[in-house]
Amino acid sequence: MDKSIFELKQELNAFLKEHPELKPLQEEIDKRLEGAGNQNNRLVIIHQMMMSKVAELSKTSKELQTKLENILKDINSLRGGK
Repeated sequence: MDKSIFELKQELNAFLKEHPELKPLQEEIDKRLEGAGNQNNRLVIIHQMMMSKVAELSKTSKELQTKLENILKDINSLRGGK
């Protein structure tokens, strides 16, 4: 059974109530899709947004890895180089 737009909007609102930290992201998505025009453009915009977030996560992951490696080196040096 297909859900109505009203039902889907209710689900989205309930989800955002449970996860308020995602509300700015949803607002950004809504704003960018507002002028998309057709379904293909909407998919392109969503794809671009997802790829941007993946790149951001990758960069942050690399930064964290470097920090953890430095912490591990510091711990090892405090232990006497073990």
